[in-house]
Amino acid sequence: MAKLAPIPIRNVYYLLCYAWGEWDAGEVVDLEQLGRMDHVHDLFGHILARGVLSLARRGVDRGYAERQVELAGVRGKLDLGATLKRGLLSQGRAICTVEEFTPDVLHNRILLATLHRLYRTSGLDRRVREDVRLAMDRLPGVGRVPLTLGLFRRVQLDRNQRQYRFLLSVCRLVLESTLLSEAGGEMRFADFRRNRKRMWRLFELFVANFLVREQAEFQVSSQIGIDWFEARERSPRALELVPRMLPDVLAQSKDRRIVLDTKFYSKPVGVRFGRPRLRSSNLYQMFAYLSNRQAAYPVGPRHEGILLYASIGEDLRIDLMLQGFRVQVRTLDLSRPWPQVRGELLGLLQGEEVQVGQASIQGGS
Repeated sequence: MAKLAPIPIRNVYYLLCYAWGEWDAGEVVDLEQLGRMDHVHDLFGHILARGVLSLARRGVDRGYAERQVELAGVRGKLDLGATLKRGLLSQGRAICTVEEFTPDVLHNRILLATLHRLYRTSGLDRRVREDVRLAMDRLPGVGRVPLTLGLFRRVQLDRNQRQYRFLLSVCRLVLESTLLSEAGGEMRFADFRRNRKRMWRLFELFVANFLVREQAEFQVSSQIGIDWFEARERSPRALELVPRMLPDVLAQSKDRRIVLDTKFYSKPVGVRFGRPRLRSSNLYQMFAYLSNRQAAYPVGPRHEGILLYASIGEDLRIDLMLQGFRVQVRTLDLSRPWPQVRGELLGLLQGEEVQVGQASIQGGS
């Protein structure tokens, strides 16, 4: 299957900020510089370098950590075995375990390790590489650790550490996207924009969080399960095997109830017998969402659906009526300048109608 063309770097940045719900934490970047970038590893290097420099200006996080040191006298917890082994008592010295208030905490170690990984990445923009080196110098006293997924599970951040949360999300993507090259010990970067599964999840989170943050007319919820209406158990544990339906977004206002589902394909429509066709599985899925949701909640405005496809250079606008349910099929062209992308997404729930049953398809081949 062909892959969706790469999304411009600046728009990738916006997708990440909204998807991770950390918009304010991501505003430290230079948006003008993003417009000149072509590679995702440059974006990540820029975000992390600017983020660490911002943290350093206000003071990076510190915490208490135990450290074993040789001292004159005793402070903290005496390690008698180590002291005797080294014959220090006769010199009036001792090996002690002391607590220090230090920047050498796990989340700073992850930042430093990721910066080192990016610094070794082949093809990194020269200016970004310089910024990354400068950021590493702003983390004195932080230890080096091998970067593994297990480290991220051990990090504990409070609500006042939003910028760290955003930066660590970038660090995780860097780890998942880089491989050690056999030649020269450099890192090779696999552009995650080419990973359809990962981009689909990112697109889904972006749309849901954008609609929560940027508009107030609709109450927006995500991943709200829809049960099969009047499903009955006909054998032991049968209902446990029936999957729940999980549309990406439910949006509700005084006058409308909308089920929205995002899709991420190389093309928003398929081809059958040489002619473009909507994907039947997507329509069946949306009809199942609408019919079961309507049956479970019959009081109120009739449910309607939106199928939203990520696209590059294609524009698709179709309105259908499926057994009394209005279904809009729309594309969001992620190759356009961000103000246009933002405007289209803000207007999505307003849903200007085209002629029912007719399609408007424009753009790329």
